[in-house]
Amino acid sequence: MLWENLVMIFTQYHKGQQQTGTYKDNIRFLPKIIGDLLLQYMAYVPPLRQIFLRQQKPKALISSYLWATLDGKVWPDGTVTKCLQRACVRAKISRLHTLNWRHLSAAICKEKFSVRDYANFSDQDITIEDIEDESDLAALALQSNHSVSTFHGTYAGSTGLTMDTLLHRNHRASKLWQDLFRFDVILQGKRERSESNVLSIRMLDNVKRSQERKQATYSEADLLTVARRVHHQPHLQFRVPGQRAGILAVLGAQRADQVVVILGTGSGKTMIITLSISLADAGTTILIVPLVALRNDLLRRFRDVGIQPLLWTNRTQRTASLVVVSVEAACSEKFLEYAQDLVMRQELRRVMVDECHLTITASDYRPSMIQLGWYLGQIKVQNVWLTATLPPLMQDEFLQQNKLVRPRIIRESTNRANIMYVIRLEKSSLLECTNKFIRHNWSSVNFNLSRDKILVYCNTVDEALVLGELLECPVYTSASGTWEEKAVLIRDWLANREQPALVATTALGPGFDYPYIRWVIHVDAPRRLTDFSQSSGRAGRDGQGAVSIVFLHPRWTPSTIGYESPDHEAIELYLTRQQCFRGVLSQFLDAPADWRWCMGGDIPCGVCTHAPHQEARPAGVKFILQRPPEIMYSMSQEVLHQDFVQDRALEQYERDLMVMRGICLYCRAMSRSFEHAVGSCRRRWDWIHAKRDVVRKCRAEGKEWMSEYVACWKCFQPQSICRVADPEASETKCQYPDMVLPLCYGIYIRPGGPAWIQKHFRESFSTVEEYLTWIGKTASLQGNECIQGNCVAAQALSEFG
Repeated sequence: MLWENLVMIFTQYHKGQQQTGTYKDNIRFLPKIIGDLLLQYMAYVPPLRQIFLRQQKPKALISSYLWATLDGKVWPDGTVTKCLQRACVRAKISRLHTLNWRHLSAAICKEKFSVRDYANFSDQDITIEDIEDESDLAALALQSNHSVSTFHGTYAGSTGLTMDTLLHRNHRASKLWQDLFRFDVILQGKRERSESNVLSIRMLDNVKRSQERKQATYSEADLLTVARRVHHQPHLQFRVPGQRAGILAVLGAQRADQVVVILGTGSGKTMIITLSISLADAGTTILIVPLVALRNDLLRRFRDVGIQPLLWTNRTQRTASLVVVSVEAACSEKFLEYAQDLVMRQELRRVMVDECHLTITASDYRPSMIQLGWYLGQIKVQNVWLTATLPPLMQDEFLQQNKLVRPRIIRESTNRANIMYVIRLEKSSLLECTNKFIRHNWSSVNFNLSRDKILVYCNTVDEALVLGELLECPVYTSASGTWEEKAVLIRDWLANREQPALVATTALGPGFDYPYIRWVIHVDAPRRLTDFSQSSGRAGRDGQGAVSIVFLHPRWTPSTIGYESPDHEAIELYLTRQQCFRGVLSQFLDAPADWRWCMGGDIPCGVCTHAPHQEARPAGVKFILQRPPEIMYSMSQEVLHQDFVQDRALEQYERDLMVMRGICLYCRAMSRSFEHAVGSCRRRWDWIHAKRDVVRKCRAEGKEWMSEYVACWKCFQPQSICRVADPEASETKCQYPDMVLPLCYGIYIRPGGPAWIQKHFRESFSTVEEYLTWIGKTASLQGNECIQGNCVAAQALSEFG
């Protein structure tokens, strides 16, 4: 059913029905994107399944139940719990039962919702007296086609609109849950039409009736002339080929609607912004800046070349050549109205996003990062995305999340030849060692004390504050005040010749562009290589020699329980100190064609200091993190890890069975035509008689062919897949019948079959009967109890592809 454009699920079952024998109306509303998906499923999938089913059974009818198996049976009791437990295993958390969720949901309601909101989850019958909120009364009046006063006078004290009240109340309850879990953000559902959408439609109508102002085209020479004028450098050249390509893609004669520019730190991405607002017909450029430190630094640099940006707020009406806005502000209806009004007046030229990699690396704690792509998609102008840190492994995720369609991608090597990468092992307190190192070396090293600076990064705010006290220096964190106060903190530090160091967290990462940072020090292991490359990239932006140092405990070892992402695995490869540091960075951040290691022209890293490479890195050389030979887990980690491994193996096996269901696996193993059902195969008696003989032999010897409660005695699948033979189970029909035995029999008797068994299972047999006896023995499929026949079937199915 549909109500308020949402899919409504209505049932009369409740958890106390078996005890009371009474029914109760239960109504829930699906999140819009889930509801839309369900409607599309019901429109397309069941009819298609019906066609396929009738090709096998001409008069068959597909089940009318939504939650049913392919053969039409309603899901048995425990299916939802099974799905929930599998989800828990994949997430590597303790297994939950639906009963656990009931308790959790009750606790969440009491903790997260107000008393008035909590009333929406009441199990009691609803009457008009329950409606305390004036907005509730108005909504009910609207539903009854009466004014509020008429409604109040006519229906007060009655229950004539109980169902409408129930709908209204359950709609609110569903909305509360959906808002709590941020479904609209996480699922990236399509937003409802808002004022900005209406404005967009009006804008399109106006544009159709107006004459489009064509933008001027610029050659490379034209753009270089403008750059020299803006920067007061008559002999200026584009810094690197990637900078030139990016500028031409954004401003040249063959400009693209969507441009992604990935250049190393210090390669001149900011010039793309500067040129875009310095042309004769510049119009307005909107720049979205995700970090306060980056915004402050960009404002300083723009003002240095005579550009006065406008900081946008939700009260801003005027415009400028450059409008700077935060990500959170950009993800608002007010901003869309502002931007679309500029488009309607043909003043807005483009929208740029600096440090755009944060839309995926920071999306777990900043919801606006996920939404940004959708909002920018509503603004029909050129989009430009700038970053120094978008590894090829993350590129597809980035394009998908930000709704980019075949953008022009400018990617260049991110190598910083003037930075020396070093790791120092320190046995004592890392904070104390950092303090001593800076105090001892600052005045003795060949630094220009009037301008050179040191950046020290800590993993936590508490560590930063402690180290700041030891060094008697300023500390920059997310809690350092307003953006104006942070700007003052940076300005005072840079102006203080007596204070070389600043302690910070990653809040001072991307975009901070002081050219004379000589040392960047990380206290303890960085968490991700993307963050490390950004923070270490603050060093040596004047092109002179600089050092990136990581202080690390000698007892540090790589993780042994897997990695959250390739980003985490890459930083651990770096910290093992086994491969060229520059090579590890290049391998993760650059395309394979740009992979490199320390050579002539680079300052050698700590690994290559004594023996830098003389030849370019061959295309096939890839650094791999070597795991410890013996992986040790804590007890809780071991349980969760083993559950995860078991579930993956069983899920893969069942998926392979599902693909092959309905065909003759005996003939498939024998490389014959196998499209027919196994029950109609004229050779089926081969394996049937062989199975009968081995069962009789085992019984004659006073033993069973298979142990109890290991596998189904009808289909021989593990009991975790089929429980038909379990007297306590509700299942009555095997899902994957006649698959294990035909396949195992065919695998052995085919040419080369005994050698295949020897290769994969280190077993050899003198007769088929001896082999079939063995496949009935208890075994383990990655920790899942089963028979040897399941292991043979799993291996064979995986090779069938």
